[in-house]
Amino acid sequence: MDVYEGKRYDESLAIRDFVQHEDDLEVFYEGYTWNRISIKEFLFFEQGLYEFF
Repeated sequence: MDVYEGKRYDESLAIRDFVQHEDDLEVFYEGYTWNRISIKEFLFFEQGLYEFF
């Protein structure tokens, strides 16, 4: 996993409890300004990679 993928993985972990709540996501991304992952990327980690851990 390269640095970019690692950050997306960390971001997915951070938002997984409130990914369906747009207001909470907006607050999160006001502080986390590096990148906003797409729902497709989130689902890759949530339904794919997380299954191994």
